[in-house]
Amino acid sequence: MTIASLAAIVREILSIDESYEATSLPAGLRRNLKKLLRDYHFPKSVRKEVYFPILGQQDFLLPDGFKKDLSVRWFSNYGGENAWSDPLGKFESFELPDATGLASKFRLEGLNLITNTPLSSPYDNTQLWLFYESMDLASNEDWFLADFEDILLTYSVYRLSMDYRKPEVTAIYANLWAEERQAIAIYLNELEFDNQFIQWREPNNHPVRERYPR
Repeated sequence: MTIASLAAIVREILSIDESYEATSLPAGLRRNLKKLLRDYHFPKSVRKEVYFPILGQQDFLLPDGFKKDLSVRWFSNYGGENAWSDPLGKFESFELPDATGLASKFRLEGLNLITNTPLSSPYDNTQLWLFYESMDLASNEDWFLADFEDILLTYSVYRLSMDYRKPEVTAIYANLWAEERQAIAIYLNELEFDNQFIQWREPNNHPVRERYPR
């Protein structure tokens, strides 16, 4: 299933002009997909952002689509040997800087990740790795359509029927969406429980991180 094929089904259900099938309907479907990823704890793609900090830096812009941090670590390739730090802990308000000059804690503030210590020598070639859940459409659209196309269809027809003033369709799909939401709650609770026991490791002794299955 693709956005284009789903748009054709939605157009037929809503009984609207074919011209919408190539323009506003795909945009509406992607907008609703983003809302589902944002508002519900669906499995999301796991991505890595690599920062190359300069001396004195302690704030880093979060990547587009950032939903939840999974792990923050320092990485170094000093002397040709790969080395990772332990995961950085979190702090909420004030935290004294680390005497080593390498942060051991971080916090999230707005669109930024802030460490408790400005980077100092001799760590100027150290990288900061952020593993995170991403809700960006580019990395989530294909698998979501493969696994949850029925959910996106029901939700989109319900939402778009109001935009296109189809009250009879809204009445039907409001009930269908209410039933779908109950099923989503059960599924996501089970998935969250299962994920406590699922971990994976990339080649080359990559740090363990959580995996959300398709």
